[in-house]
Amino acid sequence: MKKEIKLRFTAQIKTHTGVDVDTISIDDDEHVQVVLQKISKRYGPGITSTLFNADGSYRNFNLIAVNQIQVNYDDNTPLNQGDELMLMSPIAGG
Repeated sequence: MKKEIKLRFTAQIKTHTGVDVDTISIDDDEHVQVVLQKISKRYGPGITSTLFNADGSYRNFNLIAVNQIQVNYDDNTPLNQGDELMLMSPIAGG
């Protein structure tokens, strides 16, 4: 069965997706890692190089939140119908 997940993008990630909010349909057994791979395929090389290193490992300085609670990429966090997955890249300034 498919579930709809809300995607929210901020800062540099938003510049690569071209949108700040989107939705994605996922299978029941898919978790955060799978969704990030789907996002990478959907939005192309700019977002891929922002989220992942050349060896395919996740760039941990990007923050992931599910329903406004920070999660780690390696936690295999499950997602439920209507959840919001937010990706935040670091913001530098002075």
